[in-house]
Amino acid sequence: MEKTFGTGDVVVYKASGVFRIVETGTPDFVWERRQLYYTLKEVHARNPRDTLYVPISSAALMRPVVGKKQAEAYLNGFALLEPDPESTSRTAGVTGRYQAMLDAFELLQTLRLLKALYLKARLTGRNQKLMEVDIQYLNIAEKVVCDELAYVLGMTPQAVQEELYLSVHRKEAKVYADQPFPGESEGV
Repeated sequence: MEKTFGTGDVVVYKASGVFRIVETGTPDFVWERRQLYYTLKEVHARNPRDTLYVPISSAALMRPVVGKKQAEAYLNGFALLEPDPESTSRTAGVTGRYQAMLDAFELLQTLRLLKALYLKARLTGRNQKLMEVDIQYLNIAEKVVCDELAYVLGMTPQAVQEELYLSVHRKEAKVYADQPFPGESEGV
């Protein structure tokens, strides 16, 4: 069964971000007048004039944004989320894994990819650079996750990104604070 959306619906389109459907019809530049398109405007666009035209037959590449409760759960649980273990490796074959996680077209999979790449970036030493493919997919995952959660929760994408990463730092600080100081016994 083919998904259908209407004017005004807000959707996630592929790994591109969050869009509002502003029109359904045939754009002037289309030769085949029987082909219908969704006209999409990015919700958090840098340039409000940017427009995407997606054939209605390609609606499988779009999904509705998650609900508010789910978005809150994802934001609040990011620090506890298990990152994708295969995405933390330093092998050159990770591109296919990254793309497969984005192609799953599920926010949870994109969150797991984001966390894995964020931790990978943090663990990469000062003398090493993150691979270009890691940076590319980190940026894509950040955009998709932060745009969607920001829209649903009424925040800015930057505020969502800060909250996600701060939650990881707070969790790490708590784990560290719960450890006894080296050389001290726990009973003292």
